[in-house]
Amino acid sequence: MDRLTRVSLLSALAIPVLYFGGQVAAAPFFPDFSVLQHSASLLGSTLSTRPEVLNTGAMLTGVASLGAAWGLFKGLRQRGVWGIFALLLAACAVSFGLASLWAGAHPLPDPAHNPGALGAGMFAAPFVALLASLQLRRAKALRVYLALNVLAFGIVAGMYSGSVLVDLALYGGAVQRLGAWVMLGPIALVAAWLLWSAPDAASVAAEGKRG
Repeated sequence: MDRLTRVSLLSALAIPVLYFGGQVAAAPFFPDFSVLQHSASLLGSTLSTRPEVLNTGAMLTGVASLGAAWGLFKGLRQRGVWGIFALLLAACAVSFGLASLWAGAHPLPDPAHNPGALGAGMFAAPFVALLASLQLRRAKALRVYLALNVLAFGIVAGMYSGSVLVDLALYGGAVQRLGAWVMLGPIALVAAWLLWSAPDAASVAAEGKRG
């Protein structure tokens, strides 16, 4: 694996760290913060005494997401995944990156805070990651996790639609963070698998001779 691809995949690993780490750093500046009740976006709003902490974290998350796209595409293609799935997962990372940059640049109560269609790729990521993993060799544990993650996505969607009963007024923050992990986790975990399972030079050479 070349250096650029490795650095790009490391950027993908940084996405959830920056996303959730920014919230941890911003929480002390939000009066009576509740991880169960308050959403991430509120930490960057005018209700916070230091909204720039969360919004800077959102911008850094966006940069990391954009940086992850190449590594996901190249890494998956190197492992034999169809180009369409590799491209779609890279596009999901780009989508989340653009949405994060937009949200960080338009913090609440700005009516333009919601990135709208820019963030559509976040909702596709759990499914695209699972489809891509079906073509990866020796990735059974990854596939099982991603399949369970799709089920978790359905549960979170049910919570927001009302088909799964939960009081969003009391637990909206927890549901939002669970939903964020369900959408961000697959990108980071696929990147981790690509990094840790990268074949050494000898394996690549042997594979080439067999081909």
